[in-house]
Amino acid sequence: SPLTENADGDEAFSGLCAEYAGRWPALSRIPWFPAIGDGAASNIGSGGFTADIIAINVGTSGAMRVCRPAESVQIPTGLWCYRASRRDVVVGGALSNGGDVYAWCQHTLKLEAAEVEAQLAALEADAHGLTVLPFFSGERSTGWHSEARAAILGLSLNTVPLEILRASLEAVCYRFAAIYDRLKNETSNTSRIVASGGGILHSKVWTQMMADVIGVPVIASAVPEASSRGAALVALKSLGTIHDFSDAPATFGQVFEPEAVPHEKYRRGRARQEKLYDLLIDV
Repeated sequence: SPLTENADGDEAFSGLCAEYAGRWPALSRIPWFPAIGDGAASNIGSGGFTADIIAINVGTSGAMRVCRPAESVQIPTGLWCYRASRRDVVVGGALSNGGDVYAWCQHTLKLEAAEVEAQLAALEADAHGLTVLPFFSGERSTGWHSEARAAILGLSLNTVPLEILRASLEAVCYRFAAIYDRLKNETSNTSRIVASGGGILHSKVWTQMMADVIGVPVIASAVPEASSRGAALVALKSLGTIHDFSDAPATFGQVFEPEAVPHEKYRRGRARQEKLYDLLIDV
């Protein structure tokens, strides 16, 4: 049978057929909305629906996205774009490896979870002599090499497990920075990053690392379920309950300001990663 016409995310449908209206009379006139993408919903729910907010989410994997009004967009190389609605687009990139890198290091290197955070904070930026490609599950953005695998260069007899963890977390930040470099032309000059997801927010050291690597402030989201909240906001706006998403502002937590000295050290570390990437990955 032919496909139905595309429906916009803010188009509501109401009314159940007689069989189901009789079974659920309370729902018989309730409006129903088409599903929207998880990424768009997460951005809207966490407050990232304008060009000055970049949303990152780090769970098992990771993503960085901008959701903004646009008639058209030039998709940056290595990233993707899709419509959140007829008016809004989502531009961004995704990583196959995020919190799973942290989990792998903790498990494989036998690190005590209760002590790791303080020990990581005691290490200086890029002071381990290691260069890591964190592709334990392959690479998505920016090169899209699903067959890529992780590599750790620079191990010596003096290398300790905590340094491998620190270098691996820095490496994930470098991959987010590669997305940011391609995405920043889609944002404003005063862009900030809103971070959500247990993979990163459970570690203040890692969140600070993200700010220092990319060089822009990172704000911890205080929204517990950003995607669910975003879907609800789309429905509320469509029903006229709110005029704009800004009528129901998201809540934020701690602000992590980038520091100049670590940023410069990470700039050198990222350059080493890019050199290793070009050496090992067929581009």
